[in-house]
Amino acid sequence: NLLQLLPEYNSPHLPLSPEEIHHYKEYYIQLKQNAARLAQIPDYKENHNKQKPDQILPIAYTLTQKVTLHDSEYLRVKPGTHIRMKGEKALWIINGGLHMEGTKDKPIIIEAEPNCQASIYIESSDSVFLKHVYFKGLSNLQYGFWKTPSSITVFNTANVIFENCSFTENRSGDDYLNLFQCKNFQLSNCIFADVKSDALDSDFSSGTVIDTEFLRIGNDGIDGSGSQITIANCIFNFVQDKAVSSGEKSSFALSNSQIQNSEIALVSKDRSSLKVKNTHLEKVRLPVAVFQKKPEYGPASIQIDEDLNTYSYLIEEGSQIAHTGGETQMSEHVKDLLYGNEYGSATQK
Repeated sequence: NLLQLLPEYNSPHLPLSPEEIHHYKEYYIQLKQNAARLAQIPDYKENHNKQKPDQILPIAYTLTQKVTLHDSEYLRVKPGTHIRMKGEKALWIINGGLHMEGTKDKPIIIEAEPNCQASIYIESSDSVFLKHVYFKGLSNLQYGFWKTPSSITVFNTANVIFENCSFTENRSGDDYLNLFQCKNFQLSNCIFADVKSDALDSDFSSGTVIDTEFLRIGNDGIDGSGSQITIANCIFNFVQDKAVSSGEKSSFALSNSQIQNSEIALVSKDRSSLKVKNTHLEKVRLPVAVFQKKPEYGPASIQIDEDLNTYSYLIEEGSQIAHTGGETQMSEHVKDLLYGNEYGSATQK
């Protein structure tokens, strides 16, 4: 039946060039071969649609190369499991369902040995749930054609939950945790500590970050592009660049949080909005920055339930400001003062 569905190139309504016809015929041959191969698998359709059987990882597991959990699989990891990533490079690809549920007394530990470049990549249409999972010593990685920008990359995964997880001591990369095109992520009661670069980077994703701590972060605490994020009851301490950065048409809401001993607290840029409520800033070098960094975007906005004039700030002309005080003073070329120039930290990878 599959072979009958494949159209040959005969008389198209739009003519193709000889080169395009050649490519089409090559693809047609490949499709025929794949269809023939699938036709040999008994009850392929029935097997493909079956509920995924559970796989259980051993309590002690070592990963030394590229290992893939396929989309037809569902992995459960028990409390107390210790996953060691060792060797020169180790890459764990998760395409199936994943349920890692440790406990406070028996967490699941995933750590890379000192000389190992180790990274995790998740792209799943299934549910991904992690509780009491402790990540340590991971990094970005290039493994053949695989190149991960972050220690943990989650791409195009609709529902992903990190609960009571810790992310510590990454070794390289743009971010520790990168969420890209994730429609509904949740982080609660987590800790990011001793992070070399950005702790959490959200690209075109939506979700919540609640009751989470960001401690000793080399660049940004939470950085977003094209994202909608609710942040509540969080602590940011010793962040060397921006604690909360809403960018590239993002919409952030921050409430009931603390930002202390950090370089820059609140940033809204490039047509983004940042709403701030009941958030305490202490010993922050630059509390607020609102500006346009990229020419393809417009001015940004900030709304805060305090008088901005009680803080130091850099607000670029054209920005939209809502606060409890009077008129604010505008600045020019704000971006030229940030990113390790006058304020902040240059990106560390």
